[in-house]
Amino acid sequence: MANTPLPACCQVLCAANTDEHYKQKRCPPDEWARRWGVHGIDRVWCNDVLPCRVYLRHCVLAAQGFCPEAYESFLDNTYLSDRTTTVREYLLKNPDILEELPPPELIGRYSG
Repeated sequence: MANTPLPACCQVLCAANTDEHYKQKRCPPDEWARRWGVHGIDRVWCNDVLPCRVYLRHCVLAAQGFCPEAYESFLDNTYLSDRTTTVREYLLKNPDILEELPPPELIGRYSG
């Protein structure tokens, strides 16, 4: 059962991107203006954003529910927006993240 693939609806793929590529291939100027420009946003991808602590805890707890290889892969192959720091490195510097509880209204949703 451990090697049974998940149905397509349950699989997730994350890919790196840049504003330049997104604008060129996925979001032409008129669409960019409609989606982002009206809000004064000139870029979507940033390299200075830290993860929401409660949501990161939730993601780590959820990843622990997968096989050990998937969990280790999540920690070592998921990067912060700086594209350098792994989740594992960030958690080593901020271990208290895993001890923080979500707000009461999110306990059921953000507990892994």
